[in-house]
Amino acid sequence: MIDTHAHVGTAAMAPRGEPCQSAEALLALMDQCNVQAAVLVPYLGFSDNRYLAESVGRYPKRFVGLAYVDWRQEKAAPL
Repeated sequence: MIDTHAHVGTAAMAPRGEPCQSAEALLALMDQCNVQAAVLVPYLGFSDNRYLAESVGRYPKRFVGLAYVDWRQEKAAPL
């Protein structure tokens, strides 16, 4: 089984009232529920993707990541 939409991060990343968990906490939950892998998704509007990238780098067999890029920012990406 694959979870196609999971959030991980620090409390500073989560919108007010949203639960927040570390990558390691998510892995423990995944193991309990026989989930083989998960797609890590940033919170809506949160464009600092470093924690997700680090988590994917630490656990590449368990996580893949989706990054949010604020295309309105001047430094977002060249066209």
